[in-house]
Amino acid sequence: MDIINKINIQLSKIKSILVKELKQGEYTYDYKICEDECKFLDKPELQSYLSETQISNTFFLKIINELCSYIIDIWNDDFQKLDRKMLKEGPHPLYKGMHKIRISLLDFHGLDVFEDEIIHYNTISEKITFAVKYNILDNALLYINIKLIADRCSIILDLITAAYPETTANRLVKSNNEKYKEYAWFEVGLLFANGEMEELILKHSSNATQIAKKVFGDEWNKYRPCISDSIGNITKRDKNIFADNSKLLKIEKHCLENNISISSAFSNQIKTE
Repeated sequence: MDIINKINIQLSKIKSILVKELKQGEYTYDYKICEDECKFLDKPELQSYLSETQISNTFFLKIINELCSYIIDIWNDDFQKLDRKMLKEGPHPLYKGMHKIRISLLDFHGLDVFEDEIIHYNTISEKITFAVKYNILDNALLYINIKLIADRCSIILDLITAAYPETTANRLVKSNNEKYKEYAWFEVGLLFANGEMEELILKHSSNATQIAKKVFGDEWNKYRPCISDSIGNITKRDKNIFADNSKLLKIEKHCLENNISISSAFSNQIKTE
């Protein structure tokens, strides 16, 4: 597998992690990566490949540009405003030889990198397994953080656009103007706009916690404040979507562009600007 495909797989995995964290409203800063099978975002190999190989179809280069741009933007524009996630449990025992060592692990993403996939160790038990398996106490891994990953993405972007300038003009960069669609208030607002929330309110007797768990599952606690504050529209807090007309207009625009029916109860809350 060539370096273009490997980097594409690796960046896609990082993006999927970041999208989930953005929705949760907190992020994990540190990454501990095993590169025994394959290097992670290998800049030297990419540079060598671009200098020695003539690429006629630049589609995948454009995809890499898109992924790099997304990761750079999400770090610069979104993650620095979020809370840094920490482990909720205490120190964990790790074993080194015959000795039991207790250390307090900062939260981290454990990644095992292969040519055609990345195995992500995400739960606490998986992270302990990862730490023991790869001798985390001996610093046998690549230690990197999301800022450094964004920096690597910037270098990769520069290498590709220098070799193939046409990938810059047409790259599929996500518009900053549409990032709001990833926030909790927007997803909750759509439920109010399309009328689903009215049914949920009746079914669950206006219990915001039950509604959030029903719709959003394990991520319910991120969405509950928006639901709670928006039901009845009785507060002026920022979690109440009806307190901010600009949010309502964004939701309305999305519905109109995607042929989503808008309930009259929602439309009546929008102020004409």
